[in-house]
Amino acid sequence: MNYLGHFILSHPNQELVTGNFIGDFVKGNDYLNYPEGISRGIKMHRFIDEYTDTHESSMHCKSLLRPIVGKLSGVALDILYDHILANNFSNHATYSLTDFAGSCYTIISERKSYLPLKGRYVFYHMKKNNWLCRYDSAEGIQTTLRNMSRRIQFENNLLHSYNIYLEHKDFINLQFERFFASLRTEVHNRFYPGL
Repeated sequence: MNYLGHFILSHPNQELVTGNFIGDFVKGNDYLNYPEGISRGIKMHRFIDEYTDTHESSMHCKSLLRPIVGKLSGVALDILYDHILANNFSNHATYSLTDFAGSCYTIISERKSYLPLKGRYVFYHMKKNNWLCRYDSAEGIQTTLRNMSRRIQFENNLLHSYNIYLEHKDFINLQFERFFASLRTEVHNRFYPGL
């Protein structure tokens, strides 16, 4: 899952949203240097990443991407999963994608002091370019893939992953729904016990 997936699983808990956002920027045991709620969010981020990478549905989807995208199939799938989530947002939330994005941007803005330097840089661009809302369009997801491809230090075919998605859209969407339902249950059981 990319940012949208992490946020929908942690929202509206402000500390979990913040921890999920900075999860990629906090390494090793450094999560212990944060308040307990944000620390839980970082651990939740790591759990979501591991679960996504190893789930059977994700493995099936990555096998479709790997011949063209290679070792970046997991990166491509994370972005495509957010695209699917954005396009079916009303199936997973009781509010609009626009309102949800605004709420997430506000939560993180109010906790900016907890963001590592790289996280502040990423958040500035995320909010400025409204990354969360642009996941829902073909143009937006292709822009995301193009920008990600440019940041990778080696030649890659990441941008082609959208065409692969279109070729196998029904299958990948079905795999996403199976995966996301399972992930949501696991996250609830591990990070929201007793609710």
